[in-house]
Amino acid sequence: MEREGQGSIGPKQKLQVQALSSRELEMKYAQLRRRLSTMEQENNSLVLENKKLISELEDMQFELASSKTKVQVLGSTIESKTSSVTQMTEELSLEGEMDSLRQSHRVVDGKLKETQDTLAEKNKLLKQLKKDLKYLQAELDRQTSQSISTVRQRDKALLKAEQHAKALEEYRASMSEKIKKMIDSETALKCNLIECDNQRVEIERQLLLLQQEVDEKNRLVSELQKNCARIGALTTEADALHSWLQEALRKNTDLERQLSEKEQEAREVEDLRRESMDLVGERERELEERNREVENCRAELDSLEAILSLLHLRDGSSHSGTDLNGGGGLLCAKPCFLPPGPAGSIPDLMPGKQYQQLLPVFQALEQDRTRQTEVNHKLQEHLDQVQEQKASLQATLNQKEQNLRKLQTKLQESTAKVSQRNKELHVCLGQKETRIDELEKILSTALQEMQEAEDNKMENLKALKNLNAQSAQCAAQVKFLESALSSCQEELSNCQKHMEAAKDAYENQLESKNREVTQLEEQLEKEKTLASIELKKAECEALLDREHEQKHQSEASQLYNSTTQLQEDMNKYRGELSERERELLLIRRASGAKASQLAQMEKMLQETKGMLDKKSEMMSELEEKVQRSKRDRRNSLHRTQLLESQMKTVRGELVNTLDHLQALRDKLHRSQQKAEERKAAMEKLTAELREARGELDHMRKEAENKHKAKKETNDKLQQTTHELETSVQDYTMELEQKLTCQQEELKTSARDVTENTKQVEYLTERLEVMKAQLEEKGKLEQDAADQTQQLQDVSAELQELQDHCERLTFQLQDSILFGKEKERELWRVEQEVEKLQESAAKEVSRLQDIISKLTEELHTLRNQQQIPAEYHLSEELQHSRAQLDQANQKSAALLDELSTREQLLQLTSEALLLKESEVTRLRTRLSSIERSRNLQDIAITQSSDPEYIHQNTSQPNSEETTVMVPGLNLSGDPLVLQSGNLENIPQSSQASHSPSYLSSTLN
Repeated sequence: MEREGQGSIGPKQKLQVQALSSRELEMKYAQLRRRLSTMEQENNSLVLENKKLISELEDMQFELASSKTKVQVLGSTIESKTSSVTQMTEELSLEGEMDSLRQSHRVVDGKLKETQDTLAEKNKLLKQLKKDLKYLQAELDRQTSQSISTVRQRDKALLKAEQHAKALEEYRASMSEKIKKMIDSETALKCNLIECDNQRVEIERQLLLLQQEVDEKNRLVSELQKNCARIGALTTEADALHSWLQEALRKNTDLERQLSEKEQEAREVEDLRRESMDLVGERERELEERNREVENCRAELDSLEAILSLLHLRDGSSHSGTDLNGGGGLLCAKPCFLPPGPAGSIPDLMPGKQYQQLLPVFQALEQDRTRQTEVNHKLQEHLDQVQEQKASLQATLNQKEQNLRKLQTKLQESTAKVSQRNKELHVCLGQKETRIDELEKILSTALQEMQEAEDNKMENLKALKNLNAQSAQCAAQVKFLESALSSCQEELSNCQKHMEAAKDAYENQLESKNREVTQLEEQLEKEKTLASIELKKAECEALLDREHEQKHQSEASQLYNSTTQLQEDMNKYRGELSERERELLLIRRASGAKASQLAQMEKMLQETKGMLDKKSEMMSELEEKVQRSKRDRRNSLHRTQLLESQMKTVRGELVNTLDHLQALRDKLHRSQQKAEERKAAMEKLTAELREARGELDHMRKEAENKHKAKKETNDKLQQTTHELETSVQDYTMELEQKLTCQQEELKTSARDVTENTKQVEYLTERLEVMKAQLEEKGKLEQDAADQTQQLQDVSAELQELQDHCERLTFQLQDSILFGKEKERELWRVEQEVEKLQESAAKEVSRLQDIISKLTEELHTLRNQQQIPAEYHLSEELQHSRAQLDQANQKSAALLDELSTREQLLQLTSEALLLKESEVTRLRTRLSSIERSRNLQDIAITQSSDPEYIHQNTSQPNSEETTVMVPGLNLSGDPLVLQSGNLENIPQSSQASHSPSYLSSTLN
């Protein structure tokens, strides 16, 4: 029935239908012209934006070449830059499509004119057409059957397209989930990186504080070294005093020997005096006895003379009285001797016989007289000799007494001088002991500070270990993300291949269907409805454009607010920088004040050196006085019994000190060996640092070469863009040729218009998809801006790391010099210890000699010394005790100094170990940075490869062109833009491509 109705239509009705269709076509052409004008404006703006984007691309590529960042940041930046390159290619393809649309509209205008001409001709040919209706009806039947079959095929193709669209949506949903996961992981990594940066800043601050503490401790060590030098001078003075005391003791021993010899002489003199006194007493007794005997003899003689006189008188009276009277009482020539006896007991002798009886008595008396005279002569001679000996002995005794008195006066003077000298020495030693106590306090405070510094260093080491662990975790996460990215890229490449194959098949089907649909004339009636629908869609698009403008205005206000916030933040940072500069000025002033204090301390040291020189001169004078007083020490050794027990204890203490000194020697040898081992380790570290520097220079050269290669790849990309433009122009020429072929047929042109209307409908459907993609694109651009900031931050961090490496190298050199200085100090300390040991051994030997001499002289001096001599000896023994105590204190102080120096050496060794650990950590960090650079270079070479870009950009087809944008999403899934989908792009996409928007996102 429909076929019969169609066959019964008249020519007038056909003309009316044709006129209506021509009007509708004119309206549609006017709308298309308007759209073409808008598209031309948009193309002009896009061309300007493309030029700006090209300039920004070159800047970004230069920044990428100079930046040294991690793999994750490089991947995102490379994808963003490849997306910008694909955007340029997309815009070029859009320009080619716009040119082709313009040419198609021109062809349609020409076709309208030709249709008007052909209408007149068709009116003439109506009669002929009536004749051919039957033939045409048969053909129409055949064509309707063909159209039904084509509609069915079209429905099947639409179903397949819907299935493909659903699969794409599912794939996009899965990829969006993956992208979300990747974004979450990236945010977590960013947070970790921020925390690591904060921790690194804190660690750098702590390192600065530690460096300041190390400088202060070095200053304290220098002061301690100066104090040690003073102590060395004091030890030399003490050695001089010890030598002086030893000489004094030797002189005392000499004097004591002389005293013993003189005392022996005095004893001999006293023995001689006693012997002489005994002899004198005996001789006096003998003289008294002899005198008594002489008196007795005289008395007997007197009595005998009296008797003789009496006898002569009697004889004279009886015989010859005249003779007796005339003789006057003279004795006879032969006197008679009476027997010994008293006068009253004289016997009555016979006259004449009395003389004979007395003669033997007189003879015995005469013999006795002669004997007595001889004995008296001998006794007188002996007495004269004894008196001479007495006189000589008294003279020698008087001389010795005078000498003893002189020696006692000299001893008193010398003891007074020695007591004064000892008092002065006690005062000096008290001052030195106070100074030593002060130095010990300073050393204790320094040791406490060193322990605190060591604790801080241990805490810093723990924090560094935690940071290393976190960096290792971040590296593992980065590797996992890289593997995930590589897998996603492989999946995307496979999906792209499948999509390209499906698109090719679908395009071939569409071409065959379009050819069949061009032969159908029934779609002219549907154009009216389509036109009304297009008007409604145009109104909707206008509303959408307004909404997008409002959104852009809100985004611009937000950007303005963000810029104001950034300016405020910059002002805050500037204020913080000014505050830090003020702090630096304060620190510099404090350092200047400390330098002035150090200069004052140096002046004080010079003054103290002058005082020490004066004291040394005083000591020399005192030594001279002591040498003078040594000669007069004879009575200074009474209380040696008490000293014997003390000397035993001193001997035990000296043995302990010798053992301790030997242990200290062993420790010093061990510390020297450790120092040599650490020297070797430090030399190895310096060699490794040099190698690391060489490797860094090599890496820098490689980076420069890669930068040059990147420039070359950019030039190649520009050449490829020019080639793409020429290919687009060729494609437009081919389209023009095809359109010239289609101008012969009006029906094909009308059907092309219907196809355009269908493409407009398809574009309206795809606009929503494009909006979502553009929003994602804006987010990605913001991410790219954030990543550029991260690139700059990481480059600054790399420069800081390089500066830190250089600082560490300088610190290593300083530590090596410090170690050498410590070794020199060790050598000096060893020499001092050896000298002290030698002096201690000498002192021990001298003390033993003195003790032996004192014990020998004790026995000789116990019985003969006087009370004042004992008093002086007690004072001198107290002084000697004090000197021994001082020597023990000095030895203890020297041992303490040795222990402190050993502790300082241990601290320096620990500091060296810490620096070595920091160097190893820096090496590991440098190796990780070099690996990241290698990965970045690999990614850059892949992104800059023109073959890779050419694979990602699909070639334009005859009616529909697709452009791959591989870098819009973080996961790497591309966005497909078709040529028919570019008519109704909203203004938001244009705004997003504007240079102001890009600059705001980059900022």
